[in-house]
Amino acid sequence: SAIYFGFFLTLVAIRILPSLQTKTFDNKALLVGTVVPILIDGICSLFNIYQSTTLLRMITGSLFGIGIALLLHKSLSEIIQSTVTSKQRHYEIEAR
Repeated sequence: SAIYFGFFLTLVAIRILPSLQTKTFDNKALLVGTVVPILIDGICSLFNIYQSTTLLRMITGSLFGIGIALLLHKSLSEIIQSTVTSKQRHYEIEAR
């Protein structure tokens, strides 16, 4: 549920803070920065290197949710913008 919390919180922040809507992130760095912590936590817990705590799982899950929300928002925004632009051009050609 921490993943969902981070995801939801990020989407709300993007809507509230206009600067986040136009901000660009390095996709690779964002992916590494959000996947690596949850991956390390999961692998270490799986192989009994240490016992993960609820707080650590909440932190790594939230980071992952934030990263996924930022990546998806950017990608979906670009797809929607491209579709809208394409449709506008199509209707402009038909109107002539």
